[in-house]
Amino acid sequence: MKMTIEKIAEMAGVSRGTVDKVIHGRPGVRDSVREQVLQIIRQSGYVPPRAKLEPDCKKVAVMMPHLKNPYFAALKRELDALVRTRIDFELEYHFCETTDITSQLAALDASPDADAWLIRGVRSRRLQARLETIRKPIFFLDAEVPGISAVCKIGEDCRKSGRIAASLTAKSMNYTGQVVVIAGGSEIVSHRQRLEGFLEAMRSRYPQVQVVKQLFSQDQSVVAYEQACRILDEFPHLNAICNLAGYAGEIGQAILERQRAVRMVCYDINQDVASLIQKGIVEFSIGLEPVQQARILVDTIYSYLLLGIAPAADFIETPISIAFDEAMHAMPVASRKTHEKTHENDL
Repeated sequence: MKMTIEKIAEMAGVSRGTVDKVIHGRPGVRDSVREQVLQIIRQSGYVPPRAKLEPDCKKVAVMMPHLKNPYFAALKRELDALVRTRIDFELEYHFCETTDITSQLAALDASPDADAWLIRGVRSRRLQARLETIRKPIFFLDAEVPGISAVCKIGEDCRKSGRIAASLTAKSMNYTGQVVVIAGGSEIVSHRQRLEGFLEAMRSRYPQVQVVKQLFSQDQSVVAYEQACRILDEFPHLNAICNLAGYAGEIGQAILERQRAVRMVCYDINQDVASLIQKGIVEFSIGLEPVQQARILVDTIYSYLLLGIAPAADFIETPISIAFDEAMHAMPVASRKTHEKTHENDL
């Protein structure tokens, strides 16, 4: 039987108008209903009329940091696993450090035939000027390039997760004392937004907590370790470190080497972080859930390019999770192994 809008509406138990709103990304549909309709569309293979003349395969160029960044290595594994099941959709990767604008500009020139771009945003006038000349759909991963219009941004709400990190940090130090906060790079929009959210929450909610220093590790392992060593020596009464970027393992190593009773809140859930939780160094870790994030990325971009379905919003927030000692112990063995496999060699 030929699939039609009417048939989709019948299967979903909604009106034809509701299905039409979902297909064209218009408001006025509950999220649960929208997802139900989209799932029927994907499973049925229905193609809206305006998408039928599109080429059979779409190529998305993905610009992300080198895979020495373990979170992006995990995200790439999940993206590849999902795309392998779709014969009409492919990804082409360009690995560039977020701070290396020259490499990013070269990557944009290297894929003139890409049907869309997925980019992790960074503050750069040079990159902004080049993207303004791109006549292809742009999707942002976690953070936008200021001044550039995109189909949508997909990722964590960075300011909100920064506020969550502040709350967890304050809790870990009994809401009083000294804390140092370490972000990745000031030009990395997502890191800057996490830091802004962290500082806003500390100022407004936790007046007894003193942020004695703000640092940027440039998301490099050696820098993170050396900075941790220096601040531990500089602040003998330090209570906590909040690490808003990667390489929590290196910071934890510095704490262990100096045998300091300093607690840490960090990002990512992996073997290094699990070990630091067991040793009482990491109190809480915020996980960015690469499995779910990859699914949302692929579904959103695929629906836009192949089905002609616009995203429901300019910003699609992906979930986060929080790991701590009781939660790690309560996690079933099979789940722990899956988590470790997903994030193997992290940090």
